[in-house]
Amino acid sequence: MIKKRWLISILAALTFSCQNDYYDDPIPQRPVDFEINVNDPLYFNLHTVNYVYLDGLGMGVRGIILYKQGNDQYLAFERTCSFQPTDPCANLDVDPSGQYIVDACCGSIFNFHGDPIGGPAVRPLLQYQTILNGNYLRIFNSL
Repeated sequence: MIKKRWLISILAALTFSCQNDYYDDPIPQRPVDFEINVNDPLYFNLHTVNYVYLDGLGMGVRGIILYKQGNDQYLAFERTCSFQPTDPCANLDVDPSGQYIVDACCGSIFNFHGDPIGGPAVRPLLQYQTILNGNYLRIFNSL
C-alpha cells in the first residue's frame, strides 16, 4: 500500500510540475465573406503565381495572405501565427525570398499550403475558403 501511494505521489508530482511552453490556443476567428476583382490593378501580383496581402474590415483577425497557386487556384490564409496566436506580435509575412511565410516574432515558418515547416509552430495556419467566379474571387469562412 505504501508503494502504491508513493507511486501515485510521484506520478501526480510529475504531471502537475510539467509546464507546456507551447500555447494550444486556437487562432481567433472572425466572420469573413467578401469578394475581390482579381483583375483590379491592386491585385496585379495575382496575374502570376504570387501573393498579396488583404487588410481591412472583415478580412480576418490580422488580415489575409492571398496566394495564387496556379491557374484559377487561390489559397487564403489568416495572417495570425498558429503558435501563441494571442501574442500581439504573432503576425505573418511572406519572406522576402517569396518562398515561405514567416512569423518574425517566434520564428515559425510555413509553406504555401499553410503547414508548419520550421520554428515552434506545430499547427497549420487558419485557411479561408475561396471560389473564383469569372474575375471575382470570393473569400469566406463558415462562421
